[in-house]
Amino acid sequence: MLLAARDATGGQRARDIIERASRTWGRPKAAIRQIGGTLGSWEGPAGLQADYEDGWVAEGGVDFGGADLSPSSLQLVRGDFALFVLNHSGVLLASGRAGGYRPVYVAWPGPELVIACTHLSPLLDLLPQRPPLDLDHLSASLLIYGPKCPESTPYAGIRRVPTGEAWLVRPGAHPQRWSTVAPLLDGELRDDGDLANLLRRAITEATRRSTQNAARLAVEVSGGLDSSMLLSVLVSLARTGEIALPPAAFTYESEAPPWHDDRPHLRSLEDHVDLRVHRVTPTDASASVGQLMVIDAMPAPWPMLSAAKTTGRVARAQGVDVVLVGEGGDQVLDGNPRLFGELARKGEIGRGLDGALRTRGAIYQGPVERLARFFLTLLNPLLPRSVLRGLRRLRRRSPRWVGADLVRHMDVFEEPAEPPATLSESPGERYARLTRWPSFSRWSLMRLQEELVGGYTLRAPLLDDDLLRFAATLPPLSLMQGGFLRGLMREAMRGLVPEDLRLRETKGTSYFFTEQTLAMAGGLDVLAGLADVRMLADLGLVEPRQFREFFDGFRGSNDPDATYDDLWRVLSVEAFLRQHAGESPVRPA
Repeated sequence: MLLAARDATGGQRARDIIERASRTWGRPKAAIRQIGGTLGSWEGPAGLQADYEDGWVAEGGVDFGGADLSPSSLQLVRGDFALFVLNHSGVLLASGRAGGYRPVYVAWPGPELVIACTHLSPLLDLLPQRPPLDLDHLSASLLIYGPKCPESTPYAGIRRVPTGEAWLVRPGAHPQRWSTVAPLLDGELRDDGDLANLLRRAITEATRRSTQNAARLAVEVSGGLDSSMLLSVLVSLARTGEIALPPAAFTYESEAPPWHDDRPHLRSLEDHVDLRVHRVTPTDASASVGQLMVIDAMPAPWPMLSAAKTTGRVARAQGVDVVLVGEGGDQVLDGNPRLFGELARKGEIGRGLDGALRTRGAIYQGPVERLARFFLTLLNPLLPRSVLRGLRRLRRRSPRWVGADLVRHMDVFEEPAEPPATLSESPGERYARLTRWPSFSRWSLMRLQEELVGGYTLRAPLLDDDLLRFAATLPPLSLMQGGFLRGLMREAMRGLVPEDLRLRETKGTSYFFTEQTLAMAGGLDVLAGLADVRMLADLGLVEPRQFREFFDGFRGSNDPDATYDDLWRVLSVEAFLRQHAGESPVRPA
């Protein structure tokens, strides 16, 4: 954990802040004091770095790359980190780009003091009084889509430094802001038959960077494409001596229908890399169900956190401190079949239609669906904006339990549509699109909460900023090489994983693990104490009767549109509101 305080009265109040934190967290591992400000750092899962002479502390792995710690030089800094720098002007706050982003929270308790922290709960404890809730933020938290402010938190008056920015904060003043994202000026690569080899090297380098400062590594592996490739790359690095110890591996294993069953592919991978994967089962995870709805003074809407708690115990027993995950492969390397419609509009009708019909993957399950998507993309530019907006709203229709005040929030703060990807985009424009991926913010919070539960550092090599920059230079149609989503990646994986896995068109899901974990814990009754959503109802955000029907519908429901993620989002906000009001987050039904 990093903590910074700066005051306008000589620094005594800033020093007092660190002393107060020390009563709860113990003495800081590093403390840096200058006139007007103090930095403190406490050991946590991500690890720490500090430089007393230059006045900075960092959480995670940071490579300065020649940066002189001025705001304009931070575009040179790489890694998975949060960074606090104390200087004569204030406190400079920065974080890694893309998947290396770590949240930094800032509060101004009064005109003469500013406090920043990498965790929300300790920051709240240091404020003279709890700030009011930010209802817009909580409203946005209830739905997977919709408007979300990247600076907001559940509390009015506490802001979060957004991904891709550095802030200089001081008492009584708005933050000064700089972009930490360097524009991508590289040109598009030529498809000369060697792109798969280049991609393989880029993924290997991203994985190698993710091993920084690790005593022992592990992979959360499922038998899917992304995590399987990461495990195979780590095994190769261990065999060549580039990492000291062979990696460990964990999986969350449950019964699933054939289309979603990862188990055969995982067994095939184990034989291929000659490594046994530790199975975390629904029975293992069931003891924690319902206990992890609020973490770090925020809603924790991730059903799989109960499994992460079990993984943490296994990781500690095996000496693992850094766990890699395959997050981001879909977003970065899938490819976009809608581009075949643009190809047809440019006159290459046969090539466009052939590409649309041939390209397959887990989300394009049959030729009829592929053809429908092709013609929709073909007609897209001809449709009025009002029709497109209506189609988007139809796809994102509100759940029946949405309350009147949540509807107003969604109407007032309607999220602008991202312009569609095009074949004419430059690599710089593609890279900018990747960095605007809205789930970076969601991933960073999920990562932080899993680290707190599991006690290990979580890293996502496929969201590595340098890998994103390389991926943006790939010709967009090349990503679907061979008629597959992630086709170029599949070719890059040749030899690293078994063929049945490399060419799989099915996709696993956490739905069945969550379902079976709940069954082992006693069913939905373990969460029934939250299902009246009385506090959300008091705020006008959720209709309690309709939500109860939605909740009860999970008992034996096969509704493909109903996911446990939807359920957890609402129940975790309800649990958060109860904890904020001084109640137990969960009470017996």
